[in-house]
Amino acid sequence: NRAIIGGVITKGADSGAYSVGSRVVTTVVDNGTSANDPADQISFSYSVGTASCSDFAFEQFPLLEVRKGQVKVR
Repeated sequence: NRAIIGGVITKGADSGAYSVGSRVVTTVVDNGTSANDPADQISFSYSVGTASCSDFAFEQFPLLEVRKGQVKVR
């Protein structure tokens, strides 16, 4: 029910930590779809240089509740 997701920024600023070409990771938690389930969760995205998703532990990312919508981890 949880995942670490990474990618490369393809549109955005021309410079800075979150510029085009920067690698970023974020985490998500799917806590279910029922109104009785806890809210799904997501972290901020973090610039990671040349690291990959497997270089991180899930517990390193503070999580925030998703107020609207659903996170689906398959």
